[in-house]
Amino acid sequence: MSDGPSPPEGQSSFSGIPTAQFVEDVDAHMAGEDSAEERLKTLDEQHQKYKFMESSLVSRRKRLKAQIPDISASLAMIHRLKENKPNMETHFLLSDQVITVDKMI
Repeated sequence: MSDGPSPPEGQSSFSGIPTAQFVEDVDAHMAGEDSAEERLKTLDEQHQKYKFMESSLVSRRKRLKAQIPDISASLAMIHRLKENKPNMETHFLLSDQVITVDKMI
């Protein structure tokens, strides 16, 4: 039995990244190949796919880290609204130069 949720059907991980095949015995691995160039080309294509996945995950991580302050501020506001403080005053930005003040009872 697994402790947590399992990945979707046909995938080995939630991220969709296939597992890499480690080659211990190069001679046995190359036994069925006609030329080393074909196998190197295949390995190079796999390497490029992993590099692309890595760069997309790094950019996603940066974007998500940049959202943390906004999410924290939103969470703080939700907690404040749940407290139901009477006569709470809020400021709404209607446009670039128009701000309205509202009292929530």
